[in-house]
Amino acid sequence: MAFFTPPIRSKQPTIKRGLVGVNKRPVNKTRPFSVTIKVEGHHIFIGEYRTERDAAEAYDQASLVVHGDQAVLNFPDKKYNLEQMSDFIFRKLRQKISEKADTASDSL
Repeated sequence: MAFFTPPIRSKQPTIKRGLVGVNKRPVNKTRPFSVTIKVEGHHIFIGEYRTERDAAEAYDQASLVVHGDQAVLNFPDKKYNLEQMSDFIFRKLRQKISEKADTASDSL
């Protein structure tokens, strides 16, 4: 006789929305829309936003910084100033790589 094991759920479930890169976190009532992007194998948390549109625009900016002309965008006709987002993403990426190196050296 087989027993059913329910899947393990994260503490903050996400709901897929119609916009690329935007997730809804039902437990956060003030800023329910979150954005992450994958860069060189690392998930970079971009932020949490009050509106789905703000989150989608943040994803578009991050995607343009990371993927350039190959980026899949929610609002392809909109023009963005990418300087701040570029600095933010690469600072976060350096932090992730540094944390991973520290973890690897601690395990030796």
